[in-house]
Amino acid sequence: MLKKIITPLFFILFALQSKGQLGVWNKVTAEADLGKKVELEVNAQARTGDIMQSFERYLGEAGLKYELIKNLDLGVYYRYTLKTASEGNPDHFHRFYGELKYKQKLHKPLKLSYRLRYQQQFKDGLATDALDSSYLRNKLELSTKVGQRFQPYLGADIFYEIGNTFDQLRYSLGTEIKLSKKTSLDIGIQTDDPLNSNKSNDWRIDWGLKFKLN
Repeated sequence: MLKKIITPLFFILFALQSKGQLGVWNKVTAEADLGKKVELEVNAQARTGDIMQSFERYLGEAGLKYELIKNLDLGVYYRYTLKTASEGNPDHFHRFYGELKYKQKLHKPLKLSYRLRYQQQFKDGLATDALDSSYLRNKLELSTKVGQRFQPYLGADIFYEIGNTFDQLRYSLGTEIKLSKKTSLDIGIQTDDPLNSNKSNDWRIDWGLKFKLN
């Protein structure tokens, strides 16, 4: 079953790489329950826009998620990003965001989730940590279960820059694979579609390991 799901993804990635630049995002996440309704999440990431080049961004993130009611969660997070530079000093970014996430079972075995996120990002050195960007993001994701271990998904995330306009649409296709009771692997592909420019889409491999600590 694993081969049947992963093989088509690699064929798609090979086709994309043959047409141009292909990035990769790597992620390791740890989750721990702090109570019946509260969960702590921390993760570390390394990203590059070209799989043939070294990593350009390193991220560290931490946050708390609280179950408001059944199927509705509230989360608050902080992200630090280090962006390397071929010349000069690296850039440092600080992002704060809050989100609401709702999940609803459709006709079995389909599941629909909706996430509303508000984020603000600050960059060191911009007039004493001035605001670098502010976005409202809406994401829809449709997923299903295949057997006991696999959960394929298809998602779309639209970016609205506060005070400006919608400027990006991110599509995701992949699957979550249960490796053990407390460990899972998420692997897929993503593309960012710039809505207000003629710039070509950015494509990437997006994969990560997730560990439940308790």
